[in-house]
Amino acid sequence: MPRYSIIFTLLLCAIISGLITHQVYRVGFSGAQSENTSLRTSLYLEYGSRQNAALFSHKEGIVARTNLRHVNNISKNLYVQDLVLLPEDDVVLLIPIPLQGRSVNSIDIFPPKSGLFCVFSDQLSAPVKAIDYLQGRAAVRCHLGDPNWVDFLLKSGGIGTIALTSSDDNILYPFLPLLAKTVSRRPVKWNSLVYESTVQSHEYADDLILFAKGINRRQGINAKPRNLRCVFNNTVETVVTATAQEIFRCKQPEKRLRPALVGAKVTLRSVRKNNSFQLPSVAYYHPDHIIPALKRESRKLQLCACTMVFNGAKFLKEWIVYHSHLGVEQFFIYDNNSDDNLEEIIKSMADSSYNVKRHPWPWAKTQEAGFAHCALQARDSCHWVMFTDIDEFVFSPRWLNQWPNSTSNALGLLLINETTQMINSTSSLSGSPIIGQVSINCRNFGPSNLKSHPPQGVTQGYTCRQKLEQRHKSIVFLDALSPSLRNAIHHFELKPGYKTMRLTSSEAVINHYKYQAWSEFKAKFRRRVSAYVADWKDSKNLSSRDRVPGLGNEAIEPPGWENKFCEVNDTALREFTNRVFSVTEGPISVMQWQL
Repeated sequence: MPRYSIIFTLLLCAIISGLITHQVYRVGFSGAQSENTSLRTSLYLEYGSRQNAALFSHKEGIVARTNLRHVNNISKNLYVQDLVLLPEDDVVLLIPIPLQGRSVNSIDIFPPKSGLFCVFSDQLSAPVKAIDYLQGRAAVRCHLGDPNWVDFLLKSGGIGTIALTSSDDNILYPFLPLLAKTVSRRPVKWNSLVYESTVQSHEYADDLILFAKGINRRQGINAKPRNLRCVFNNTVETVVTATAQEIFRCKQPEKRLRPALVGAKVTLRSVRKNNSFQLPSVAYYHPDHIIPALKRESRKLQLCACTMVFNGAKFLKEWIVYHSHLGVEQFFIYDNNSDDNLEEIIKSMADSSYNVKRHPWPWAKTQEAGFAHCALQARDSCHWVMFTDIDEFVFSPRWLNQWPNSTSNALGLLLINETTQMINSTSSLSGSPIIGQVSINCRNFGPSNLKSHPPQGVTQGYTCRQKLEQRHKSIVFLDALSPSLRNAIHHFELKPGYKTMRLTSSEAVINHYKYQAWSEFKAKFRRRVSAYVADWKDSKNLSSRDRVPGLGNEAIEPPGWENKFCEVNDTALREFTNRVFSVTEGPISVMQWQL
């Protein structure tokens, strides 16, 4: 008998030990209807009992020891604040992070996304695709993967529980059980809500900027400011002073009211007769949440660049290395829900002394708003900002003749020289406008007989283009921007007293590698990023200039795709980049962005 008692005791100890050390990271809320029908929630975290726990940094991929008391203090105030349904059957959980005097990026609250799942009402399990931090909140994006699940979340009358569970039993999370506040009864849809807010500094320091979908639904048709109000905590209203696209400028509340409204939800209300409504919102009022310039420079930089990207990791390094050589001093990368290794590429570029910053931007079809947000963000650190895509490369035919002389900062010098000449030529005219924007025509390149991405980069592989130049992109002087921040992606609206200068093709062009090998090009069918451009999968606006002639609305490779859009053999930029960026690596030559 004693032998069996010993065996039983050992087995019991093993079971208890397994239960203690088995780690399940679980963030959730269980709902109960209160008298006022608001959904009260409780947020909980199940964790092991080891006291020497370490916090796993999902960004660095390392276990980072941290102050357990500090983490517990943060965790006591965690709760799921809002849920947003995005296209492609994604849902975002927005969870405020109490900073307690520390940078939100200085400590990672959540485990790595690999092996992490969202569980809804103990029924639906969805893998976590991304964890980001947005103005003091964690944004956890989960992929539902089934439209029926979306319908379930919308029609269920409220979600009973939401949890995050980890399949990794080896990571310890030092959290305590939590009591949460309130949360929305059901997710809000991405296409009708106020999704961002910020206070603008400088001359409009007393203004609040809201970014919202659901009011200005058509390009060029904007609601009148007098028909709108900004609403704080459903109690305080202020006037709207400007509207354009998805950008709304509001007056802040009176200073005596602001302390009580800090952290309150802010939204937009239409007061138009026979059309009164209030938008759902996931934006909150933080009067000291002025958009940072990320890293405040000791001096204003002459030229920066801003772009919005989805899954552009294989293209980004070439774009940054090239334009950095030409004089772009800082890059703002708005990451629109990429699921490739874009974040790792950006980090590696930053570690290699490139001034490049990633800004998570989860909102769908919001490129105009994203560019306006970027213009606000860059104002403290940049004079001029170039707004292009990462398949667009600025090039001047004159640079070929300058080599082997240095072409470093060639774009910055071109910008200064051209604007100075224009100013000098009109200086004798009283009241002549100042150059506030430089626009450059685009040349669209075709697949150039390629069936896959060229390993040495787009500037090396694509050399055949259409003859006709189409559209343009712009470099903008930020002090010249209109308070509305209205933009058509290609250019911004300027204040009175400023004008746009269009460069000739002999001065500069943009090589737009638009029609790439089909394996790359078909990704454009996922979704167009502009708020006012129809997705290519839709059957409307088939004659739009944004669409590809003869392609229709299905991602089916047409016969002879690799030879289309080829009217002019143009190798000028390939020749230039070979001279400047080619390096010898052993017995072969490679481009700098391949290293």
